[in-house]
Amino acid sequence: SGTVPDLSLYQVEEYLEYLEEDHAMGTVAIRKAALQRFAGWLAEDGKIPVNTLAYDRNTKRGLAPVKVPEPLVPKVSDGDLRKIFQHCADDAHPFAGARDAAILQFGLATGVRASEAIGLKVGDLDTAQRGALVHGKGGKNRLVSYRDHEGAEAAMETYLLDHRPGHPDADTDVLWLGEFHKAFTYDALRMMCYRRGLAAGVERFHYHRLRHTWASDWLAAGGNESELQSAAGWTSGLMLRWYTKDSTQDRALVSARRIHRRSSRRRGF
Repeated sequence: SGTVPDLSLYQVEEYLEYLEEDHAMGTVAIRKAALQRFAGWLAEDGKIPVNTLAYDRNTKRGLAPVKVPEPLVPKVSDGDLRKIFQHCADDAHPFAGARDAAILQFGLATGVRASEAIGLKVGDLDTAQRGALVHGKGGKNRLVSYRDHEGAEAAMETYLLDHRPGHPDADTDVLWLGEFHKAFTYDALRMMCYRRGLAAGVERFHYHRLRHTWASDWLAAGGNESELQSAAGWTSGLMLRWYTKDSTQDRALVSARRIHRRSSRRRGF
């Protein structure tokens, strides 16, 4: 036995408002859901007469669910990309600089996921066509291309022809080689992006942002949305909207100016 807490709707709403002052909305949502489940258990066990926190969609009574805003993952600006690649070029360890530039340029050109980039084997590459067979989620494979992407073509060629052949483990099928291990792991990629971003003065730089940048660049260049969805390995249009929403407004403004020019020419004023 023990004292049953006061879980009146008023008390809980006061508590949640207090939390909102200095906590993220995701934290508030978790606390709210926990309180609702706890109140439900108390009501079922007879500890309280009724669960006043249960939300009724018809009457709108009870504790309404928190709407957590989706965090925006911004694309990487051209200026920040230059800083990152310059840091790779200035690396005191040429092999690491060349490898990091290649895997970053490859991601920028193809939009592959970090896990997909790390999973690449030498045999997955088609260097003649500047492409690769990527092994995606759920065993879904797809072809990607970095052909005509000057930065990626140059970086991949430098790594594959000038640096990788001299590595002690060059005879393995692992594409990305580490300085001390045969494979350049997912954690190594994550830490590399963090260190490069920190040293170059680029905040919150991670490999996933290259995927957002690639998707935004695709649409900004007039690329087709359905083709983008296929190239990215997305099965839902929801992911397309999520990855490109940071640049949607910019594209809308460009479209508005284009429409204004056309309508002005048509009307003559």
